[in-house]
Amino acid sequence: MWYLMYIHDEIGNFEEVVSFSDQIIALDPSQIDAYYYKGSVLVDLDKVEEAINVYDTMIEKFPESPYGYYGKSLTLMYMEQKEEALKLLAKTIEIDPSYKDWAYEDPMFHNLIEDDEFLEIIGY
Repeated sequence: MWYLMYIHDEIGNFEEVVSFSDQIIALDPSQIDAYYYKGSVLVDLDKVEEAINVYDTMIEKFPESPYGYYGKSLTLMYMEQKEEALKLLAKTIEIDPSYKDWAYEDPMFHNLIEDDEFLEIIGY
């Protein structure tokens, strides 16, 4: 099923990607990558509230994983909610410090490259 999801993503059939993500999650709710993939594709579809709900589910189901926090922080940056996004980014980095470099390189955070709060969070 993952293969079909990737194929539909490659051809830009994002609604099908969401559908396959849902099927993967239904078969195995521990598939954290399926949740993350679904959330990012929902952002691509400009369904940001649905994406936030997916990331909230991830945070609830997998609170020790940085994925949900990071995905939600990116989505909030997309929604121009910087303060809340940075709080979640800080939580992400608290869980997994390697996300400092991910955030520094992530295009969604590029407009913060000279922001003192962002730089403090990522330790640059």
